[in-house]
Amino acid sequence: MGIGWRHIDQHLGAGHRRFRRRASATIDYFLIICIVLPLAAFIMRIAPRAIHSVYDLLTVVVAWPFM
Repeated sequence: MGIGWRHIDQHLGAGHRRFRRRASATIDYFLIICIVLPLAAFIMRIAPRAIHSVYDLLTVVVAWPFM
């Protein structure tokens, strides 16, 4: 059969469950600080250049028949 988490939680009590969730929250904070924030900074730095490139592309597509 095997031992499930419910059986382990009942055996160890509620204090261990809180500790396990606290460790999970630490991983969430780590992911936000180390992955999401640098990615957001990179996107904010690249966004104006990307918008300008799309504007140039659309201008060429619209003006091409009249050249």
